[in-house]
Amino acid sequence: MTVNQKRAWGNIIVWGSFLVASAIVLSVNGTIFFWQEDGLRNTFYAITGAAFVAWFIIMLVVWLTASRSKITADERDNEIMSRVNATAGPIAMTAVAASALALMITYLEDKSSLMSPYFLIYIIIINVVVYWLAQAINTLIAYRRS
Repeated sequence: MTVNQKRAWGNIIVWGSFLVASAIVLSVNGTIFFWQEDGLRNTFYAITGAAFVAWFIIMLVVWLTASRSKITADERDNEIMSRVNATAGPIAMTAVAASALALMITYLEDKSSLMSPYFLIYIIIINVVVYWLAQAINTLIAYRRS
């Protein structure tokens, strides 16, 4: 297994778990006013913090094992990652547009509330996560095909 494949599996495990945990918390507690409840807001902070720490640890372990085993990237790896990044970008931009549209529809119908800045932070985080997941899935598919 190449270093890129190990990174891809790490991204899928960490950020897939993050999305599932966030979806569960939001489906149980609702989405509109989650920033007004300290417990729910702290739950999101904990989920996000745990995901970033887990991601950092996994990437550090992958990097350390790759540097110790003297694994290098060849032309095939560079070509695969070039194609993967070219396809992951439009997927992430579609997620940005979809999340902006969902917020617009939600807050146009509910004229009595203002949009929280927490939503903007989570739009950015979720879209970066979507990019990383799209990149990871495309990486595994590209290595499988080659």
